[in-house]
Amino acid sequence: MKKGKEHVKVLFVAYSRSSLGHVVRCATAAELLVAAGHDTVVACHESVRGVVESRGIGWRPVREIEPAPSWTGIRDREALRGFVRGRLAGPEYVSMCLEDELALIDDHRPDVVVADMRNTATVAASLRGVPACSLHNLRLFQNPMHVILPELLVTLAEVGVGEEHARAVLGDTMLVPDLPLLDPLTEVPAETMALVASLLPEIRHVGPIVAADTLRVAATPRTELPQRRGRDRLVSVLLGGGAWFDTVLDDLLAALPTDVQAEIVLAREPEGEVTRAYPERVRVTGFRRDAVDLMRASDAAVVHGGHGTLGDGLIVGTPMVCVPETMEQERNGRRVAELGVAEVLSADALSDRLGVAVEAALSAERQEVSERFAERLRGAALAGDLVAAVERSTSLA
Repeated sequence: MKKGKEHVKVLFVAYSRSSLGHVVRCATAAELLVAAGHDTVVACHESVRGVVESRGIGWRPVREIEPAPSWTGIRDREALRGFVRGRLAGPEYVSMCLEDELALIDDHRPDVVVADMRNTATVAASLRGVPACSLHNLRLFQNPMHVILPELLVTLAEVGVGEEHARAVLGDTMLVPDLPLLDPLTEVPAETMALVASLLPEIRHVGPIVAADTLRVAATPRTELPQRRGRDRLVSVLLGGGAWFDTVLDDLLAALPTDVQAEIVLAREPEGEVTRAYPERVRVTGFRRDAVDLMRASDAAVVHGGHGTLGDGLIVGTPMVCVPETMEQERNGRRVAELGVAEVLSADALSDRLGVAVEAALSAERQEVSERFAERLRGAALAGDLVAAVERSTSLA
């Protein structure tokens, strides 16, 4: 690793309770910064430690709130506000997070803190005079950040954080890990955008955060990848790490065309094959480090619409069927559907429409459109934007 005046120590802090996506993204970003000659560690809950360390990145522990998948069904703003006040904007949780994050900063002494949905880490950085960036998908500001952000400001005042530091809740710069085409500022509600703009001077799109190995896999013909295993009409199913998967898995299996081969990934399960009674043409595994390779090896993929999974599918050129759990995932899926590379289905439409949707994804036309867009996207997926933004945050401090 090169040293010198350009060398930067970066502390990533990632929220892990709603999905693995924030942690995976931080681990990928950390890899890119290490490749550029910097020193990185990722702090997250111990339950996802392996995701970080499997990349060769240093890990640090932080405490987390217990998972609560029930929030995904809350559409009423007042009901969501009450829910948030007991969780991500609750005084006990906020105080616990700040305690852990201040200790991390004191111990690691980073040059910059990067927070991914761990909304107090940038505040802790401000309290210690350390530059900070936040990583956010803009669609989260449609739901639930439109409620979390104002409530968090109230809670920070309640626990004694001064206004100067509380207003650093989004950091000095908010980095959007996507292209404006896929995650535009124009989709943030006006009231929420006004609050965001009052809190920080800069919002910067840094393009997809894509590992160098993913770009290599994306350029490899599908049939040459070992995950293909000589199979035709291979469909991968990646619906994230939430318990919600259990509620749709049986319906999904029943609705898949009977002549496709399926690889189903239960990301919350340990690595390895899951030994349950499934049809012979279906293989089910737990968490996979080669999930991107599997998507590239597949002729189509059924996904939940999480930002990271959709981004991987776009990069590797695999047509997708999106079955969203949350409002953000639904909006993600519809944006990608507008590009002609995906279709969005509700979970209650699986039995009637999944088979037709998968057949459409397997069509030569959808394959061609997906591959053509992937080639364009790979040209824009350069690590330089993210690395430059993090480096710049320290040089201007």
